[in-house]
Amino acid sequence: MKKKNVDCEALEAGMRENFPQITWVSARVSGTRLVIQIKENKIIGIQRYKGLGEMDAEQLWETTLDPESRILAQVTISDTVEADDITTTLMSSNVPPRREFIMEEAKYATLDI
Repeated sequence: MKKKNVDCEALEAGMRENFPQITWVSARVSGTRLVIQIKENKIIGIQRYKGLGEMDAEQLWETTLDPESRILAQVTISDTVEADDITTTLMSSNVPPRREFIMEEAKYATLDI
């Protein structure tokens, strides 16, 4: 089969249709090779808790208490007035300042997902 006869888009569509566990597929011709890249679904269970009191003992151990995976960090507050202002902003029922603070500070976040 000649390179110009390979329909990569049709190949991708056929793979998506016939294999529902595939979430992403890319097909391309590179020189004399057909390169196909595939990513499959991974079932990830995500639960959200407002506080540690909502977790059962096993969940607490896995997420917080296990000494093999927990991280303990000492926090020093140099400006208690600023810390109080930020805490008040974040805990307040007044949404616009809280949203503004989160949007501004999000660029400093390190995500572990």
